Amino acid sequence: MTYSIDYDAVENMVMAGITGKVNLAELREFAVNIIRTAKRENCFRILTDLSKAELNVTVMQTFNLPQDIVEFAAAEGLEIHAFKRAFVASENQDVLDFYETVARNRSHHIRLFHDIEEAKAWLKK
Repeated sequence: MTYSIDYDAVENMVMAGITGKVNLAELREFAVNIIRTAKRENCFRILTDLSKAELNVTVMQTFNLPQDIVEFAAAEGLEIHAFKRAFVASENQDVLDFYETVARNRSHHIRLFHDIEEAKAWLKK
């Protein structure tokens, strides 16, 4: 598993990507570092590319992850409602469809895409 998190000043968004096999602990670490980057750069539009990740998480872990994200943001003094997050996934990552539904039901401003340019366009709206 490898990941990158950078602030793109031209796009004015935090760009994050992860590849390889990813377990829950690694996914949580990734999320914490995204939140810290967003806070440091004062930029709350997040584009996360998970299309090359092999997510090794259970349905229950996926169900709990949106609350974990809320807690990670709160630990940095941030409200989850300040964030607008777009995820890019491959077609076979059904767990991310479930994650999107759970997160949206918990009032996260989030959307799942299969095309990175569509994700960027949505974030810029």
